[in-house]
Amino acid sequence: MSRQPMRQLGRVHRVENRAGKRRPTQLGYSAHVAVRGRSTTEGQVTEDRSGAGDLAGRVTRALEHADFEAMRDLLDPDARWGHHDDPDGGCRNRDEVLAWYGERSRSGVSARVTEVVAHGDYLLVGLAVTGTWAALEADGEARRWQVMSVDNGKIVDIRGFDDRAEAAARIGLPTEPA
Repeated sequence: MSRQPMRQLGRVHRVENRAGKRRPTQLGYSAHVAVRGRSTTEGQVTEDRSGAGDLAGRVTRALEHADFEAMRDLLDPDARWGHHDDPDGGCRNRDEVLAWYGERSRSGVSARVTEVVAHGDYLLVGLAVTGTWAALEADGEARRWQVMSVDNGKIVDIRGFDDRAEAAARIGLPTEPA
């Protein structure tokens, strides 16, 4: 896939395909991958101690293609998933997280990645979700965000948010996208 050169937007770099167009994928359209404060070339990130920036593109590809084996490789065995207000609820390990994603996929829920922003030890992942009651109430597509915590190149925690500003604030990002 050809990519246009990186465009610098302040301290945020955004990777887009040729002419800034989104390309069709299995789950909809590809994301714009933004990496804050790191040197990048063709989407590859350097100088990242936690591994969050390196994971940004891999997470996007795994979600775009509903590739649960790729997700397995990205998740720590003790990875947790849940709503941001309930740190003790939800999934308690990688197998439960993958089962949750698989269950949602089999029930007709799908998502289009709208953004992935690496910031410190975190990824902010924006999703446009279809096939849920919330999506039906929002004319077919509900916006959701996940904050993924990264340690040693693996996702160790995923927290779900209904509001981008709240998700961004949780990890110290500006509440409006760049």
